[in-house]
Amino acid sequence: MKNTKEIRKSIVVLVVICLLTSAALAVMNHFTAPVSAANAEARAALDKECEQAAAAMTAAAKQHEAEWTAELVRRALAQEAAQ
Repeated sequence: MKNTKEIRKSIVVLVVICLLTSAALAVMNHFTAPVSAANAEARAALDKECEQAAAAMTAAAKQHEAEWTAELVRRALAQEAAQ
């Protein structure tokens, strides 16, 4: 009988602890959800900006490569004409 009472008491104590912990977590989520949403929005905007910058850098690199290739061809043709 005593053992059953101790088990029931332990169960009640654990349930109360779980309820209090869940309530604390819910309250914390309530206060931090707007901050998390704002951070996610800012992160999305930053990711978009980074993608645009990467695209611009890639385009500039391709342009530079095309100019450099044209210069190498011009030099090669100039050397052939000089010979």
